[in-house]
Amino acid sequence: MPASNAQQIDRAHELLINGKLDAAERLLNQVIRADPDAGLAFYYLGLIDYQRKHFSNSAGLIERAIECGETDPAVYNNLGMAFLGAEEGQKAINAFDRAIGLDGEYVMAWFNRGTACDQLNLPKDAQNCYEKALTLDPYLALAHNNLGLVHQRNGDLTKAVSCFEECLRINPDYNIALNNLGFCQQLLGLTDVALNFYSATLKISPKNTAAHVNAGNLLQLLGRYEEASLHYQSALKLAPELDLLIGNLMFCKAMICDWREYKAQWRQIEKKTSQGLLPCSPFALLSGCDDGKLALKLAQRYAERHVHVPSSITILNPNQLSTQDRSSKLRIGYISSDFKEHPVAYLMVGIIENHNRDVFEVVGFSIAKPGDDPLGQRICKSFDRFVDVSSLSDQQVIEEIRSHKIDIAIDLNGYIDGCRPGIFKARIAPVQINYYGYPGTMGADFMDYIVGDKNLMPPGSEAHYREKIIYLPESYQPNDDRRPISDLEPSRTDQGLPEDAFVFCCFNKPYKITPSVFECWMSVLAAIPNGVLWLQSNDITVRSNLRQSATRLGINPDRLVFAIRVPTTAEHLARYRLADLFLDTYPYTAHTTANDALWADLPVLGITGETFSARVSESLLSALDLSDLVMRTIPEYQARAIALAQNQNEVLALRTRLIAAKKTKSLFQPLQITRWLEAGFIQTHNRNQKGLAPEHIVVPVDEI
Repeated sequence: MPASNAQQIDRAHELLINGKLDAAERLLNQVIRADPDAGLAFYYLGLIDYQRKHFSNSAGLIERAIECGETDPAVYNNLGMAFLGAEEGQKAINAFDRAIGLDGEYVMAWFNRGTACDQLNLPKDAQNCYEKALTLDPYLALAHNNLGLVHQRNGDLTKAVSCFEECLRINPDYNIALNNLGFCQQLLGLTDVALNFYSATLKISPKNTAAHVNAGNLLQLLGRYEEASLHYQSALKLAPELDLLIGNLMFCKAMICDWREYKAQWRQIEKKTSQGLLPCSPFALLSGCDDGKLALKLAQRYAERHVHVPSSITILNPNQLSTQDRSSKLRIGYISSDFKEHPVAYLMVGIIENHNRDVFEVVGFSIAKPGDDPLGQRICKSFDRFVDVSSLSDQQVIEEIRSHKIDIAIDLNGYIDGCRPGIFKARIAPVQINYYGYPGTMGADFMDYIVGDKNLMPPGSEAHYREKIIYLPESYQPNDDRRPISDLEPSRTDQGLPEDAFVFCCFNKPYKITPSVFECWMSVLAAIPNGVLWLQSNDITVRSNLRQSATRLGINPDRLVFAIRVPTTAEHLARYRLADLFLDTYPYTAHTTANDALWADLPVLGITGETFSARVSESLLSALDLSDLVMRTIPEYQARAIALAQNQNEVLALRTRLIAAKKTKSLFQPLQITRWLEAGFIQTHNRNQKGLAPEHIVVPVDEI
């Protein structure tokens, strides 16, 4: 190479080091025009493109440098880094292997090879690389951090904590390791310790998006929604396109009825979802969007991006799961994180207890710690076998459930808190069913069926579900007819209610109350001077926000009455009888709460929509021949609420119809519901045994 070219390359390298990329690029291109085989010039151009994040171009330029004779180990290492940036993990590994072949003690090549193995989900190989790097340089803090992440993903939290602590011993201000250590402590159940680590991370690095998100997620789990919102808002400013972020923010704000920027942010969520992005979780979408197509699109995207199977587990297809070497009984397995005092267990217990043991063997798998409370104990005892797998990793849970040779696996979680959908993605039974716990499609090819009914999923809505539908004859909802209602009925005065008022009631959680529904309610109160609205929340912020909203809409905030705590469910059910009419929410309607009101003889004024979650109250009311209480629009709903409050005789007639229907219709007859479910389960099993693909199933009404 001519001396002048060498000088230009040296000058370009200096410019590159100082961040003057355009000037360096001009000099290097001059060199190449003079000498098309100037390998070092191509190499430096590759480094420039790497800094610009043009990773594929970077890799191509470095490969050209190698063709021109640049074969230093660092060249191959940087080629690997370019392939890593381009998400071509195997090519990156090949490049790092060439670097290591030239220099077996090249620490960063070993470390970077571990990163490539992580990218390809090869945890054992990644672990070996990081451990090799640490034998060469025990003070490589990054390797301790990344090794900790491998142990964390493998479920070995003790080793993970040790790695993060060693990383921080070497570099106490390494904010990424601080955040990772906080997350590990969170997984270990040490929530206060975890929050302290997130705070320490943000003190060092206020713009650490991951720490804001982790803190927000943990505070949300702890019910500290206002604090969580602040972290999500900070994260949103830093990374507005981050998966799930806007939805988490909106859910936390909804939980405290903070409706600032409500419409604008929901428009943004819907727009991003229509573009194929993931602005929120499938569950978060339900409270603000009544669009079946968007719900399916979001669920499909979520299943693709956020449902994972451990790398050591083979994903099976239904035909690879043998269930023949045992008795002729069908073995069904219910998988849930909510075998405790929870709405899922609250109604499902009636189904589990009523299964026909001559035909079915029923196994429960608890993927979270089961409850010691009376309901938890009752549902656990209702299974023929109950297996607590809460302390096991996903890999161990999959292996455990497969060992039981389940014919039909029923997911009672879907995408709600505590879910572990990767278990189902791996395939644990020939037939897998989405039922009750999550009100919507999971958008995943690993779920074969969803349980519904014709009112919940009317003709034309099938396209909104990835699963095939098992249509029950009346309502899809499970039930328990053993729920006691206290004979010690409280007085209105005891509950802070005016004795002579017309009491509208809604005991739904705050996130289901939307601004449009609340405005409608206030219009109803404006038309009914003696009306009060009875709500349920012990959160001071919720009460304050709703009272302020009432005031802005011209309603005396004292007309909002918040229910006080009662010690038992039986007493809670009894107090429903103090109300005159239950007002539903939209687009996320009352589910278990509507069931409670109807069980306690309180008529429910429903409002229906398009999605599963928007049609549950219609399903329940239609099953009781009370479809005249199902409204199609908010203006219609508002007018009917006012008309009923002005006609006490009609309200009494509705209550009489409700009491009569409860005696004859199936909604509160879990034995009948169970038999219908079993008929559907048997049909799914028979199709599978014949090698037929899942198809919609209509269970006949006379199935007993």
